[in-house]
Amino acid sequence: MNLQADDLRLDLPATNKYLNVLGACLDAFIARIEGVDDARIAAYNIELAVNEIVANIVRHAYANTTDGRVTMVVRLIQEPRQLLIELADTGLAFDPTTAVEPDLDDVQIHGYGLFLARSLMDDVSYTRRQNSNEWCLIKYL
Repeated sequence: MNLQADDLRLDLPATNKYLNVLGACLDAFIARIEGVDDARIAAYNIELAVNEIVANIVRHAYANTTDGRVTMVVRLIQEPRQLLIELADTGLAFDPTTAVEPDLDDVQIHGYGLFLARSLMDDVSYTRRQNSNEWCLIKYL
């Protein structure tokens, strides 16, 4: 993505201890958007979705390394009004067809991340491009 003047770009170590930094930046970005219905709820849902994807990147894409990085670009698009969040890493590739929906009637410890992200956002897509995993999350505002 070509960066625009109002884009937010973060490049962080791929460890769980930085999830709060991603969340704080998203919260601050969303707080500056005027006219968002239920802004607190929207911010919480968006942060949760992004945290789930990044936690999966840390756990799976960088399962065998401690020096991975995750980049996030956040952009407000006016027409149609939406928040676009792009996440990228250079870890192991992901095959979306292997992700099964969790059985909500049977309690499990893992396996809810992608399901939650898809439930909370209007669109979640994944692309493997050369040596990069690219996630695109969209929330209409």
